[in-house]
Amino acid sequence: MDEMKKRNHVEKIQMIDGKYLRFLLANYIPVTFLGILFGSKLFSYNIVVIEGGEKVSTSFWIFGGVILISAFILLLIKLRLSRYLYLLTEYGGLFLMAFFIFSLYMSEIISVILSACLIALRLTFKPFKPYAVIIMASGAASLLGSSLHVLPIIVLMLLLSVYDVLAVKKTRHMQIIAQDVFEKQGSQIFVSSDEKEIYVLGAADIIFPCVLAVSSYLQYDLPTAALTSLFGLIGLTLASRHTEAPALPYASLSIVGFLIGLIIF
Repeated sequence: MDEMKKRNHVEKIQMIDGKYLRFLLANYIPVTFLGILFGSKLFSYNIVVIEGGEKVSTSFWIFGGVILISAFILLLIKLRLSRYLYLLTEYGGLFLMAFFIFSLYMSEIISVILSACLIALRLTFKPFKPYAVIIMASGAASLLGSSLHVLPIIVLMLLLSVYDVLAVKKTRHMQIIAQDVFEKQGSQIFVSSDEKEIYVLGAADIIFPCVLAVSSYLQYDLPTAALTSLFGLIGLTLASRHTEAPALPYASLSIVGFLIGLIIF
């Protein structure tokens, strides 16, 4: 009887992991592919949104910005105003990111019209939300990946990984932010749910390994980018085995993939 219970428990864990993996693949692969696609277009047009992308010091400036943004969100949560920030970043961010992406391929007028259509779709069709998050995440990955060189991205990911561990395990304020975003249905997280399970993953946990993959593709080659992306995916899969685990350190396994690709190719 005990052996049967143990077997059923193992089968349940495997089933949950399979669902999580499908959820992860459904978000990770499109963000990576679209990030590389849009990033390549930006690179060909010599469009840079962050100056000094080759300097390691830029990583520290971005990291400082992340700390300030986190503190600002915590303040808004305390004041019960965070919902307005989430709405602004979701709808304003979706419009701007969509306009930016469309404008790479068509005129500004058509880009505005199509972006407005996406906003209308997001407002009227609830199942569209996951796709809106993918659009914003892939746009962010392309912008950062085409602007930053590989070394600054690696330094930034290491800094953010340390911060993620401290924010989850020590101060625990990351759980406060994640819970607030989830409850108020913000677009800063990837979410999938059914009758039994809810899967939540921070947008940054997928964006940053994709940023490294985009940059490695533009600065080096496709095989290196593929290994970078694969190791990031493996890391995020391993993160699912732990409750309330800081996912970014696992996603930073993409750095190992990049180094292996650099040596081989």
